[in-house]
Amino acid sequence: MTDVLEAVPPRPAKIWLVTIAVSAVSMVLGVGAAGGALYLAGWRQPVVREFRVWAALKTDVTEPQKAAVRAELGRIPATDGVKYTSSAEAYARTKELMESQNMTAYLEGLDADSMPQSFELITTGTEFRCAQLAAVRALPGLSDVRVTMVPTGKRPGGPVAC
Repeated sequence: MTDVLEAVPPRPAKIWLVTIAVSAVSMVLGVGAAGGALYLAGWRQPVVREFRVWAALKTDVTEPQKAAVRAELGRIPATDGVKYTSSAEAYARTKELMESQNMTAYLEGLDADSMPQSFELITTGTEFRCAQLAAVRALPGLSDVRVTMVPTGKRPGGPVAC
């Protein structure tokens, strides 16, 4: 008597499991490749920076002119509002800074009357839009307006040309 072993057909693979696994791996690799390509091409999340706006007033500025400058600067979104610095406060701050750096020789001839009154504010954004200063620059009683980018730990600051 001969024993004949019947060949058992192989169990059919669950093709749908393999299809889902291959699709999932392909999607993960595709997303990673696309993200890497965008990063290498220079695409980055825009960095939000702080910008300091400083407006110096003329020595003969009147109270209505000063109020108009403050009101117009108040239209710029600021983190802490618009701050006023009198001539005496500006002189005291300059004197303190010069003394702390042993530069008292530069204080000769300076007094509180030689320092300008000013307004200052800090605004944030990915860039500074100079158009928002157009109305401020047109006001009488204003001597100078400057905008600087505030330095951070990783990025330098500097003047903004407006």
